[in-house]
Amino acid sequence: MFTKMNVPLISLLALLSLTNALPSGPLETPPPAVDKRQGFAYHAEKPPHAARATSAPSHLTITVVNKMSEAVSTSYVANGGAPAVIAGNTGAGTMAASATASIVAPSGWAGNIAVGLAKYPMNGDVSLLEGSLMNQGNGYPVVDMDVSYSKPNSNGFSVPITCSCNDDNKVLSGCNLDLWEMGSCSGSSGTDDGQGACANPLRPDNSASLTATSFFLPCQGAAFTWPRDDANSNEGCQSGQVTCCVGTDGCPSNPKQAS
Repeated sequence: MFTKMNVPLISLLALLSLTNALPSGPLETPPPAVDKRQGFAYHAEKPPHAARATSAPSHLTITVVNKMSEAVSTSYVANGGAPAVIAGNTGAGTMAASATASIVAPSGWAGNIAVGLAKYPMNGDVSLLEGSLMNQGNGYPVVDMDVSYSKPNSNGFSVPITCSCNDDNKVLSGCNLDLWEMGSCSGSSGTDDGQGACANPLRPDNSASLTATSFFLPCQGAAFTWPRDDANSNEGCQSGQVTCCVGTDGCPSNPKQAS
């Protein structure tokens, strides 16, 4: 079961199989050592790190907090061959406003969690938080977290998400801006799918240098607003304790997002 916190837990992640996770929805997230995600760049290459085995966590805990004023739905997808989570509800469910829940994953794990408003059906255009605890060739497992509004061939924006390291509250990735309130998801800026999400038009573009469309621009560099918008946090939280906050009010802002 999920680790209960000091606020009500309704349920959390739909620990679904890859084939049944989302209709036309998020696919598996490659390990950070792999530079391609479904044929597209996963993130920019990182400089090598000296081995620091003493800082390597044995597991990764991801706590999701719903700071929205309404319920959200979630859907979990693990990479093919990834080990099962150590703890976490394996049933489908919905997180009520103020609900908090966690999953605990072992070394070798990689996957993602899709989040959208519960009043809409889950679809392939919603916001994603992506995580992994993988050996990237350094001889020890590395925590990598990111928030994506632009995964190749699926994904866009539904709700704001910001992920932080519990040790120092440093924002790892994400953007707490509600893009729906800041711009229009129309025309070349994005496609409103009518189900609470804005499909990102740049998601199939593998160009090394792009500028986010006007709808996604406030979060450029903070979350993935195009496939190579390097917003991951490779080795940024080796405590292995991460909190991902869904919403704007009560969620930390990322220094990289628009002010």
